[in-house]
Amino acid sequence: LAFTLNKPLVGVNHIEGHVSANYIEHKDLKPPFITLIVSGGHTHLVEVKDYGEYEILGRTRDDASGEALAKEGNKNAIDFPRAYLDEGYDFSFSGLKSAVLNYLNAKKMKNEEIVVEDVCASFQEAVVEVLSQKAIKAAKEKGYNTITLAGGVACNSALRDKLTELGKENNI
Repeated sequence: LAFTLNKPLVGVNHIEGHVSANYIEHKDLKPPFITLIVSGGHTHLVEVKDYGEYEILGRTRDDASGEALAKEGNKNAIDFPRAYLDEGYDFSFSGLKSAVLNYLNAKKMKNEEIVVEDVCASFQEAVVEVLSQKAIKAAKEKGYNTITLAGGVACNSALRDKLTELGKENNI
């Protein structure tokens, strides 16, 4: 398309774009810091060492996390699993998604009511807990007092609230 229209083609790293979006919103932001990138297709934990210098500390091994938002419902209604994997920073959400499907199928087979809001809120709580804990862990272990949040799921108020809460508890 660029060739046909005689326009320049500029390659942009999608993940780097998410990181850099924070500089637009927060003019005083300066590296180093940790960025948690969460979108419908990506879950990355990135160490921003300097402008243009990044290290991906962790990423999803399977499914991305950004597929459900819940404004209503009881986040503690269903105790869905949390996958922390090993001591690293990678994420895995396929087991959680399987647990949700198993829960729904079991309820349907027993003709029991499914409170969709509770399922969504409980799923969201499991995701938010893992994302937040790993981001705080990375910041503490790397010695940083700043975490930024990027990607479409940065709009999720539960995730922002949990990161803010844990950040305050840990002087981040």
